[in-house]
Amino acid sequence: MRKIFLMTMLSGLFTLSLTAAEDAAVDAATVDETTALADVKNVATSAFADNKSADDIARELAEKYLADNGIVEGYDANKDKSFYLGMRTVSVNAANPDFAKFRALAYDQAFSDAVAAFAAFCGKQITTQALSSLFSDNSSDAREFAEALSAGRTEIDALAEKAVAATGAKLDAALKECGVDPEQWNAAPPDQKKTLFEESFRRITLERVTKSLSGISTIMNFIGQDGKGNESIAVLIMYSPKSAELAAALRRGQRPAIAKIGKPLREQLPLNDAQKLQDLLGVRLLFDEQGPVIVSYGQWANSYAGDNASMRSSQERIASDTAQTNATAQLAEFLSANFDGKTETETGQRAAQELIKKGETGDLIEPDTAAKLINIRKTSAKRHSSAHLQGVNVLKKWKYRTPDGHEVVGVIVTYSFANMEAAKKAGAVKSATPATRQSNGTPGGRASEEQMSIDDF
Repeated sequence: MRKIFLMTMLSGLFTLSLTAAEDAAVDAATVDETTALADVKNVATSAFADNKSADDIARELAEKYLADNGIVEGYDANKDKSFYLGMRTVSVNAANPDFAKFRALAYDQAFSDAVAAFAAFCGKQITTQALSSLFSDNSSDAREFAEALSAGRTEIDALAEKAVAATGAKLDAALKECGVDPEQWNAAPPDQKKTLFEESFRRITLERVTKSLSGISTIMNFIGQDGKGNESIAVLIMYSPKSAELAAALRRGQRPAIAKIGKPLREQLPLNDAQKLQDLLGVRLLFDEQGPVIVSYGQWANSYAGDNASMRSSQERIASDTAQTNATAQLAEFLSANFDGKTETETGQRAAQELIKKGETGDLIEPDTAAKLINIRKTSAKRHSSAHLQGVNVLKKWKYRTPDGHEVVGVIVTYSFANMEAAKKAGAVKSATPATRQSNGTPGGRASEEQMSIDDF
């Protein structure tokens, strides 16, 4: 009876979730495209979240978004834009006190992976070489081991050997008096190996990517949670000639040749919903009343759990400053970024016959041909940027305590031609509004708020 009751309850909850998803879909259709929320995706995710890894959930959310918006990953010829997806699993479980910091780093790594894929599409230099070698010893003395020959001893060597021998004899006698067989403590001479046959083949491929990139923005973030404390973050980036021109104009201090304007940012962004803000990372391209504006979301966390008020205040300030630095660095990367990547791959095989002489007994072990696979891959990537930023405006500072107790700290900064001109006259205006705290449920996945229209840039 209990099992039937539980199944009935679960069925009712599932039906309720589907009904809520349909209602949310109708409501979302009436919302402006640049501010449409991801609540529908969140509800839909709960239907397939069970028994899936965090990676699987984040990937399915991303693939659904691509399909719903008719986006082709890679270069989309119909839109003349490039879209690339990067994904990383947070290195630690949510039980770790520094989970929120690792989460911010996972976003950065996922973003870097997506940028690396785009840079590789733009062009790479490949160097490859194939190496083969063969060695065979069929000599008449191939199965003999040469005795190690001494090159002569000094007086000190002779004295040292005598001292060791004398000490060993005394220890052996002492062990026998205690009823211990000294033979079991004797050090056996090392085994000796002699190669009779060896054949190897190796292919070494070196891929180099060096690319100057600007105008790359984050379209969406997708968060997958497996309900066991593991979380993955997928990042979808976009590059277009128009966004590159926008970055170039701002880098030169010029007004972008884009006439479109929009609503005030405070009407477009969920500034009073810290729970939604924690899912927004990276750079977005939006329009305010004066034209195009770059919005950068930076995050870090405060891991301090003590009762010292002064220490807590200091750690919160440090976390906020780090989040602002991250947000500003993302602005600089949008305006002027360079990517250097190198991947070295070595594959092949090695077959060898080795004659072994056991040191303990002096017996010879007949050789067998042993084949070994070679599979080595080394990858390094570096993103670096340098930009003169004048007029960076802090739009919002916020903090949010997650259901697991992690205090996430975020800073939203904006950059535009209007900001730049205002900074030249009177300096940038900074503002901060009180943060709100909310909680959310656990298993499943969710997408960040959809803010950008891919057709604008």
